[in-house]
Amino acid sequence: MAGVNSRSFPLMPGCSHHISVISRDDTGSTFADRLIVVLREAGFLTLQDDKMIERIQDSNICIIIFSEEYFSSRRHLDELVAIFDYHGSSRIVPVSYDLGRSDVKHQLRSIGGALNEVADIPAYIIGGGQSEEKLIKKIVREMGVKVHRAVCPPKQLLVGIDRRANSV
Repeated sequence: MAGVNSRSFPLMPGCSHHISVISRDDTGSTFADRLIVVLREAGFLTLQDDKMIERIQDSNICIIIFSEEYFSSRRHLDELVAIFDYHGSSRIVPVSYDLGRSDVKHQLRSIGGALNEVADIPAYIIGGGQSEEKLIKKIVREMGVKVHRAVCPPKQLLVGIDRRANSV
């Protein structure tokens, strides 16, 4: 992964970063920090900012690390709704830190609205003895595909398909 040039990954027009990482103090900031280091080593331009609500349009993808503290703050939940409204479910990557998947779903569904859709996005689960290093590697590997899909949806990759389809 090291040595990959960030130009390998396209940026959406108007974006200054590939990935935003959103976490709170109780997520073991070392996990978020390690994730960001490995993402950067892989060539991704990353953003981590406490005022993410003001910068959601700056990234192709948002990785959101859910935790107990995340759900205790109305500001965090308002931020999540704004991120979902801007990015939609295809550009949000949830990570559950020391919470089971059912706990995250329950928290999001109890709030309702757009967060019901966020609850249905498959999440990476950290905890229960799983190796954080292996999970970070998996997240980074899958981000390459996700960033390309966010910038170049599959139909855009099929050059000339519309003309050929119309002739059939």
